[in-house]
Amino acid sequence: MDTAGNVSFINQNTQTYWATQQGYYLGIATFTGCGSLTSYVQVLDTCGTYAWVNNVWPGDCDYDLTANNADVLQIGLAYGATGATRPNASNLWYAQPMADWMQNYVNCNYKHGDADGNGIIDMNDTLPIAINYGNTHPYRLAPVINPTAVPELYLVANYDTVGLQTLVTVDVRLGTTAFPVDSIYGVSFTLTADAGLIDTTLTFINFNSTWLGTNGLDMFDFRKYFQGNGSVEVAECRNNHINTSGNGTIGTFLIVTTDNLSGIAICHIDVTNVTAVTASQHYLSLATVNDSVVIDPSMPAGIAPTEIAPSFNLYPNPANSTVTIQTSTTATQIEITDMLGRVITTLKPSSSSTTIATSSIAAGVYFIRVRNGNAVNTQKLSVTH
Repeated sequence: MDTAGNVSFINQNTQTYWATQQGYYLGIATFTGCGSLTSYVQVLDTCGTYAWVNNVWPGDCDYDLTANNADVLQIGLAYGATGATRPNASNLWYAQPMADWMQNYVNCNYKHGDADGNGIIDMNDTLPIAINYGNTHPYRLAPVINPTAVPELYLVANYDTVGLQTLVTVDVRLGTTAFPVDSIYGVSFTLTADAGLIDTTLTFINFNSTWLGTNGLDMFDFRKYFQGNGSVEVAECRNNHINTSGNGTIGTFLIVTTDNLSGIAICHIDVTNVTAVTASQHYLSLATVNDSVVIDPSMPAGIAPTEIAPSFNLYPNPANSTVTIQTSTTATQIEITDMLGRVITTLKPSSSSTTIATSSIAAGVYFIRVRNGNAVNTQKLSVTH
């Protein structure tokens, strides 16, 4: 029985009833000779039924109320599909009436993927996404998401420590040799570096070495730069309706360190807002791993180390009277600097294990810098007394 008192009879063990409005519904199951069972169901949102989503918002291809890089994946999922053109179609951000196409995504109708309304889903539909990027609208369609654990999406910077005005490349990698991705169609994510520690006008991302496909052949990409906060929102998606599998680099994020810094600083590079999907529209849950780069103004500007910096461990940390630095190889020099980059202690180690007295150093946070020629590896050290 619906909210208006209308009764619908069901004479099968299993049958679907489509609710057309919000409210409470009363279900009554009658059993001959055994009485009946009743149950109330509250319908909060009927938008999950495609027939009741009457409008298209150009750029919101997955109908999650916003236009962003995740919408690009919907274009890839339905790439090449055709349907009716949208009457008086416009790229402007307002609700545009449109009848359903014959095809459905898991979470909405294909008509939403035809963002420009010309009757075909292709690269041209990324333009309304770019125009309306970040816009939101009311009227929610609950997404159908069934997350499953998959390998990591992780970042790997090419240097641990660099100087000012230095180009740093950060690989975006998905899956490893030990734990590859066995099935994926497209992925979207946001990359952000500390805006105060880079030249935000020089951020860039490329997909030259992605294993998801060949750009312009069986995949395409989308990118939206936000230079004010050092971030870029991207998507890369296949267009042939066939999943792929693999592991390794799927993009390279390029940043240039700032030209003005008074002391050592750590530039964090983060990957967030991840959406991944298979060709059958199964949404994947990816674990993310970020990276960071130490910017050391004492290093020559524009020069990155050519030697390999020795890895090292230090203990105890926090330190009281002494700290021991255990390096993978004998370093050429070890330094302790304060947060402003001023050198507190310098020594040339004779072995891979070096102990430094910290009893005369004021309590606080310092940096241990282990040098191998121009290559530098840096870790934080806390001194307490």
